[in-house]
Amino acid sequence: METRNLDVMVDIETTGTHPEHNGIIQIAAVRFNAVTMTVDASDMFDRCLSLAPGRFWEESTRAFWQGKNLKVYQGICARMEDPF
Repeated sequence: METRNLDVMVDIETTGTHPEHNGIIQIAAVRFNAVTMTVDASDMFDRCLSLAPGRFWEESTRAFWQGKNLKVYQGICARMEDPF
């Protein structure tokens, strides 16, 4: 019997914790097998979005991304596309 990646892990990066005014800047998903603990990176979904109009940053979240996570944030910015 073939072992398949049957589970999906989804990660969303945002500009804050308030959905009514913060925005999503990255959505990623990857299939994995929880039994074998393997990841199917060949079929990963990863989209980075520019901040939509009317959405803004919480300053604590901006500080988080501008701190030791700056390289990760720069990678997100380099791949940003229009959210519409």
